[in-house]
This record gives sequence, structure tokens and C-alpha cells, in this order.
Amino acid sequence: MDPIRYLPTLSSVISTVNTPGFGGSRGHCTLSRYFAGIGAAYDVIAIRFPGAAIWVHGKSIGGLGALYLAATRSPRTIIVRNVVDVSGITAARVGRFVRKVIPKALNARRWAALAHCPALFVVSIDDRLAEPAIQQQVVDAYGERASVLKVGGSHDDRELAPADMPRYAAAVGSST
Repeated sequence: MDPIRYLPTLSSVISTVNTPGFGGSRGHCTLSRYFAGIGAAYDVIAIRFPGAAIWVHGKSIGGLGALYLAATRSPRTIIVRNVVDVSGITAARVGRFVRKVIPKALNARRWAALAHCPALFVVSIDDRLAEPAIQQQVVDAYGERASVLKVGGSHDDRELAPADMPRYAAAVGSST
């Protein structure tokens, strides 16, 4: 679900990042490596292409990384699909007291509140991992710079349903 295909007039360079431990990459995933890897990838792109408008797309836990970049770097726009707010999901399933033991870096609402660029949140209405109500809390924390597109499907669907594609294309196009 590459958003760039819906922006035919935008010249672009596309880079895919799998931090250590994700996507078959080498190494073990740790919080420090995850966020350091995301930040380093963004910084390399920004240095290699000075002045370029950098868009960040993240799905699931990658959405948490996109929110981190929106809070700590200067992307043009972020597109987040089915963001995993570990703190919010855990609190909803186990109880609020557990939030005190979850690292702050896994709190998507925290990064959302610190973000400073426009965002498109794509929320699958049948998501059972990152339930839509929890994703809405992240959107609410993001504030007025956020727009939401609710689509059919579940958390791990690779593509949108054909009926959702025109609305997605229009939402991505209006993010420019």
C-alpha cells in the first residue's frame, strides 16, 4: 500500500527501512535500536536530499516510528495505518496501572502530542490488535493536524479493499 502511487505529479525517491529485528533484517530489536534506526534512516535521506519534502509512511508498529519522526524530525507529512499504541492497548486489556511499567517510548499518544506536521491516519474498522477506539485516542492526541480515513479490513491486510481505494487515493492526494 505504497501511498506514492497516488501522487503521480510528485517526483520522489522511495526508501524502505526495516530496523534491526524487523523484516528479516539482522540484529535484535530493542527500543533504543528501533528508534535509533528510524532516526538514522530519516537523517541519511535528509542529508542526501537536502530540501526534499520527506513523507513517512508507517503501518502497525511502524506507525509508532512515523509518530516518533513527526515529533523529533521534520517530515512533510506522515501516513499511519493501524498504529500500535502499546501503552494504550496494554492498558485497555490489562488495566491502567500497567501504563506505569510500559516504556514511554511505546506510548503513541505521547509522540502524537509532540508531532508538528500533518498526518493521515488510516484505521481499519475490523482491527482487533490496534482497536479503532485506541487508534482514535492517538488521533485525538495529534490534534487538528490529523485527518482520519476509516477503511474496511483488519490489522494485517496488505492492501485495502477495492471499494476503499478511491477514498484512500483522495485522502493521500489531499495530504500534499
